[in-house]
Amino acid sequence: MGFETLLVDALYVNWAVPRAELPEPPSPLALDCAIDGDAACGFVTLVLFRQRGLRATQLPFVRLEFPQCNLRLPVRDADRVASVWLVRQLVPAWVVPLGRL
Repeated sequence: MGFETLLVDALYVNWAVPRAELPEPPSPLALDCAIDGDAACGFVTLVLFRQRGLRATQLPFVRLEFPQCNLRLPVRDADRVASVWLVRQLVPAWVVPLGRL
């Protein structure tokens, strides 16, 4: 089953954080760090947005809308391909049971 949605009203907030203060991602991922002088820095991104018109492709008339907040860290896999590690995903409580289905 596939899903379709539209993400609107997005806000991205980024911070440079000392590498030592960031959590270690699961193996084989590694934090994608930059060098700031002598200290390695990692980045933290907070993404706030509204998910609009979320629907299963098999149920075209049932559509959901809700806000979402994601805490992400940029990472690289074993082949050094860039990606993001979704550390936390905050959604309204009523969305969680639907997501488990």
